[in-house]
Amino acid sequence: MNTGELFSAWSALWETPARLPLADWTEANFYTSGEYSSSTGKLRLYGYQREPLNAFTDPTVSDIVIKSGTQLLKTLFLQVALAYVAITDPGPCLLSQAKEDDA
Repeated sequence: MNTGELFSAWSALWETPARLPLADWTEANFYTSGEYSSSTGKLRLYGYQREPLNAFTDPTVSDIVIKSGTQLLKTLFLQVALAYVAITDPGPCLLSQAKEDDA
């Protein structure tokens, strides 16, 4: 391998990986266990789950409000969003929630 080829190979290691929308990243990387879900394996999202997840990775969105039924989206959203941040852009992250009495 000559110097030019070696430099090209090393340079490729420093390229920023492609950023997927959160819904696509979730389906490629998130697995459910039998303790969490009735089915195990790679998570497959329903159509209504995709837009709120993709809003998290949309740079034009500053606030996300989710109004959904029980056990449909909210906990999953928090789990995959925190996992996405931890894996794609590691650094400080804070999740704060109101106490039950305040909710």
